[in-house]
This record gives sequence, C-alpha cells and structure tokens, in this order.
Amino acid sequence: FWTAAQMLEHLGESASAIRLMGAVETVTSEGVLTPDVGGTATTQEVTDARLPENPRFERVTGFQ
Repeated sequence: FWTAAQMLEHLGESASAIRLMGAVETVTSEGVLTPDVGGTATTQEVTDARLPENPRFERVTGFQ
C-alpha cells in the first residue's frame, strides 16, 4: 500500500495518497498485520478490515 501511496503522490493525487496511508495506519493500529510485519493476516484480510468504512470502494472479485 505504501508504494501505491507514493505513486498517487507522484501523479499529483496527494489527497488520495494521504487517505490511503491513513487507512493503512488505522488497520495496523488495530493489529491487522501481514506476516512480513509480525502478523498473521492475509492481504485480503487487511483489505477487508478497511473496506466496510469506505463506501466509495467497491470489491472487485473474479480475479484468479
């Protein structure tokens, strides 16, 4: 997510980058962490932890 925020910043989407990083900080403060940072959550679980609070995001399914 951090690299996505950097790309948004690079593209001039500072507000979106700030929102994305805020979401990441909220999820990590709640203890939803992937194994690379000491947790057990999958990337899908990290995403799911934040989606309910962001009605503008829609789940895209069907990718293999």
